[in-house]
Amino acid sequence: LEKRYETQYTPLIEKRSEIIRGRSDELALRGFWLVAMLNHGFLRQFITHQDQKCLEYLIDIRTKPLPQSQSGFILEFEFDPANPYFSDHIIQKTYVSIKETSQQMETIDKITVSPERISWRSPSTNLLSVARKNGETSFF
Repeated sequence: LEKRYETQYTPLIEKRSEIIRGRSDELALRGFWLVAMLNHGFLRQFITHQDQKCLEYLIDIRTKPLPQSQSGFILEFEFDPANPYFSDHIIQKTYVSIKETSQQMETIDKITVSPERISWRSPSTNLLSVARKNGETSFF
């Protein structure tokens, strides 16, 4: 079922990417992903003011499946190579879902997030360190 629908939504995702990047006959939507993430009730809480400045350079977000032996997915965050924060063009975060049984015998999904190591351009642009100093948790 998933494969069947993938063939239907893939062209739509590609068209969205073209519009956001400004590669089609339409205007580019700079900051689209930042606005989308800030409008997401759950994600918003993990984005600091400093993160917002960096996320303005976010061009695209894509998903990739994990090997079939694992439950979860990989999110690829593609950034403008000219961003002043890090030299990485693509950053990945791996989300793995593990079934656990709680003390009440409920089966719950425990999700672990493994971000990729980021090559920050300088200590002042390392948003993880900046957030820690401010007592915050960075999206990165």
